[in-house]
Amino acid sequence: MTCHSDTINDSRQLSGSEEKLKEMRTRSDFIFLNEIGEGSFSTVYHVRERSTGRELAAKVCFKKQIIREKKIDYIFREKEALIRLSNSDGKHPFLAQVMCTFQDIENLYIIMTLAKKGDLLKLMRKSGGRFDLNLTRFYASEIVVALDHIHSLKIIHRDLKPENILISETGHILVSDFGSAKILDRAKPTRQMNRPESQKRRGSFVGTAQFVSPEVLKGEPVQQACDYWALG
Repeated sequence: MTCHSDTINDSRQLSGSEEKLKEMRTRSDFIFLNEIGEGSFSTVYHVRERSTGRELAAKVCFKKQIIREKKIDYIFREKEALIRLSNSDGKHPFLAQVMCTFQDIENLYIIMTLAKKGDLLKLMRKSGGRFDLNLTRFYASEIVVALDHIHSLKIIHRDLKPENILISETGHILVSDFGSAKILDRAKPTRQMNRPESQKRRGSFVGTAQFVSPEVLKGEPVQQACDYWALG
């Protein structure tokens, strides 16, 4: 358990392209307004930054649950992808922006863009399960632009689905949730390199079944094309 605790207690902060935070933030810097989403080991809240009044989203990840569900690698994959995306030139209009991360004894916090109109799945349900052709083209084109940028940084999302496509206040898409991301030029951990090939294949299946490409199901190497398969 000590090893897990040491792994979780990596307190490096992410710096968004909009600003570089020079001191550690804490939960008390934000007013927690209401819950807007929930996962197996995290909850997302609508928050307001006390110093600026900005409305943001806070993803609160529960350390005990992360360890219990063996999601430590998930958290660090997401963090590494977000660091790379946040450090790229310019603020991309179709990606959820990360402002900072911090932690306390019980939780990890990721402070990011607030998507006031929810996600694409909720919007689809409100529209009877489908969009008209023009709106479909609009969303699809923005997702393609976002994927082109993500792929240019050698990142594969691997879990592109309606729940992970947020809608901004102005009606544009924001690709989010990089916990399943694969970074193509990332050095493999020694423990993974030493595993038998059959175990590597079993461990490489990530994402959501109905959006997973055929090559992934066959255990073939993951390519950027799998994100376009998920898009349809």
